[in-house]
Amino acid sequence: MVNIWDYADYSGRVKIVTTDEKEIVGKVYYVEDKDEADIQDDCLNIIVDGIILGIYQKDILKIEKLG
Repeated sequence: MVNIWDYADYSGRVKIVTTDEKEIVGKVYYVEDKDEADIQDDCLNIIVDGIILGIYQKDILKIEKLG
């Protein structure tokens, strides 16, 4: 499992590969804690084409920093 908290202080672009093999490229916005946000898992929020997209940690297979 990927530790999304490694990206909490990163504000660059990333490529995420999800567990269903989709590739998503966006800019890291913030990481949400499941207990504080009352959601099912920690969540990495990225900006894709001007839209904030939240991806649960359990759904992320791999993250690559793009710069």
